[in-house]
Amino acid sequence: MIGGTGNDYLEGGAGSDTYVIGRGHGQDVIYNRDTGSNKTDVLKFVDGISAAEVSLQRKSDDLYFNIAGTNDWVRIDYFFEKDGNSGHAVDEVHFDDGTVWTRQQLLDMALQGGSGNDILKAYATGSTLNGGAGNDKLYGGAGNDTLIGGTGNDYLEGGAGSDTYVIGRGHGQDIIYNRDTGSNKTDVLKFVDGIKASEVSLQRKSDDLYFNIAGTNDWVRIDYFFDKDGNSGHAVDEVHFDDGTVWTRQQLLDMALQGGSGNDILKAYATGSTLNGGAGNDKLYGGAGNDTLIGGTGNDYLEGGAGSDTYVIGRGHGQDVIYNRDTGSNKTDVLKFVDGIKASEVSLQRKSDDLYFNIAGTNDWVRIDYFFNNDGNGGYAVDEVHFDDGTVWLSQDIVNAINHDIPLPTAESFAATPSMPLLKQMASQFMLMDDNDDSGDNAAEGMSQLTLPQNNASSWAPASHY
Repeated sequence: MIGGTGNDYLEGGAGSDTYVIGRGHGQDVIYNRDTGSNKTDVLKFVDGISAAEVSLQRKSDDLYFNIAGTNDWVRIDYFFEKDGNSGHAVDEVHFDDGTVWTRQQLLDMALQGGSGNDILKAYATGSTLNGGAGNDKLYGGAGNDTLIGGTGNDYLEGGAGSDTYVIGRGHGQDIIYNRDTGSNKTDVLKFVDGIKASEVSLQRKSDDLYFNIAGTNDWVRIDYFFDKDGNSGHAVDEVHFDDGTVWTRQQLLDMALQGGSGNDILKAYATGSTLNGGAGNDKLYGGAGNDTLIGGTGNDYLEGGAGSDTYVIGRGHGQDVIYNRDTGSNKTDVLKFVDGIKASEVSLQRKSDDLYFNIAGTNDWVRIDYFFNNDGNGGYAVDEVHFDDGTVWLSQDIVNAINHDIPLPTAESFAATPSMPLLKQMASQFMLMDDNDDSGDNAAEGMSQLTLPQNNASSWAPASHY
């Protein structure tokens, strides 16, 4: 069949058919449907058209042959149906320079992109896709596929099977959508071209995980990596580097809880996590578990969430804001001062319903938002404040100190007001002393023997009765 000039439709039917395409023949469509055995269907280029002048392009299940320097093309409809085994594919392509491409060669060539924005799809048995230059889209199938985006900003989707995503230097900003819930599968992100583990930093944004390559604007993003705390099937199982380093999925989950020198956003997992913002102005979010939040240096925002959470503040940690909202019962939220910070170095200040802890000799402070909501019973107050000298302040003690000017305990002084349980214990002890004393001594004598020595740095206890 020779369509000639113009945009033609060619349908071969049964038998061994030949479709002839020459220069200036326009944009022709071939519908080849031949399921018979021992048949050879051929696409034949004439008028001096050589293999070097023709490039391939897959669109959906159709195959395009684009002729260089023109707007002419040939499209074979449904060529890729059933991975090229449905009878719609031609068996050979002949060129005027004597080159012959077989059907298998066409299937292989369709996995290799060019300089444009290509769309490549793997076959069910497993394929290696290479996008080359351009902003490409690569789709794996049911098999074990290797996806190489190449230069440009590419989209890589592995599909089922054990898939490998290959990233090299200068590959741009690539997005990986890895969705594989099957068992006994290992999906791998592989860095090549000498990229070492020391050149790559991690960054979490929402549920996505970024791999930033030092000294460049290049990155790789794995979409939904943290969905269901990394257990949804979107996370890769391993990351391989060209220096031999391997990071496992669990290592990635652990590393994502540690901030760097920038302004990080860290999120805890449902089972409970320790978040460390490091330097920078960070935002740390606890989850449903018992979390520890360490803002580090910089002015940080710490939100504990549910569970018994601990907020850790050290020297030079800046001006940090704590949003503690936990209405659950049997939970203990703690503000913990470390790096030698003593109770005597910290003064309290109420502003509206917020509570400030000001650290002496610095401009550093910690603010607990809405601490005094509902007189400290709104669920925003921490339950305890721990200092590095062993002193502990309870939330009610703080409310009393602010509202009633009752001194708080420090390790250096005895200026502490006993708590209500301690007062009850003291009263009980005094009554026992009075009831059992038959020596004729009066109550004042017993009272004079009741003292309040400091038992340890954070609590007070009555003296023994001699």
